[in-house]
Amino acid sequence: GSTNEWAKELASQSAPEGTVAIAETQTHGHGRLDRKWISPAGGLWFSVVLRPKIALAEVSQLTFVAGLAVAETLRELYGLKVETKWPNDVLISGRKVCGILGEASSTAGKISFVVLGVGLNANFDTGRVFPRTMRRSATSLESELGRKVQLETLFNALLEKLEKTFDFYTREGFTLILSEWK
Repeated sequence: GSTNEWAKELASQSAPEGTVAIAETQTHGHGRLDRKWISPAGGLWFSVVLRPKIALAEVSQLTFVAGLAVAETLRELYGLKVETKWPNDVLISGRKVCGILGEASSTAGKISFVVLGVGLNANFDTGRVFPRTMRRSATSLESELGRKVQLETLFNALLEKLEKTFDFYTREGFTLILSEWK
C-alpha cells in the first residue's frame, strides 16, 4: 500500500531509528494533504523511521533535511541541476522528480517517532506512466538522463546522505540546513 503506513506500523511496534520500509510499487502512495502519489515499478519508494529529540513544532524541518539529502545525492551521482521547492519537493528543470512526506506520532506533546517517506521517480518514462495532466509538472531520472539508473546504487547513496544530513541537523540545528536547502 504505502511505505509510510508500513513504517508507522513498524515504528509503533518499537522498530529502532533507521528502520527502512521499501517497496517496488505502492498502491496507496500519498503525499501532503493526502494527495495521491503514483508509484509504479522502477521508482524508489521508501520510508525511514526516525526518533529525533526535537519539539513537535520542529518536525517539519525534517522534510527539508530529506529534500537536501535527495538533491545533493542526485547532483553528486548524476551531475543534474537539482532544486528544492518549499515545502517538500525536489525538482529537475522545474519539474517534480521527488516528493517527501514527514509524519509524526506523539504522546502528550512528545515525539514518539517520525516517518520520512521519499518517493523518487527513477526508471520509467513519465509520459507513459503519468496521466496527461501531470506530464508537464513531473519528470523522472530516466527522462532527464536518457537512461536507467542503478536503483541499488541510488538507494545506498541516498541512505548514506540522509544519515549524514540528519546527523548534521541533530548536532548543528536547522539554520545551516535551511541555508543549504535554499
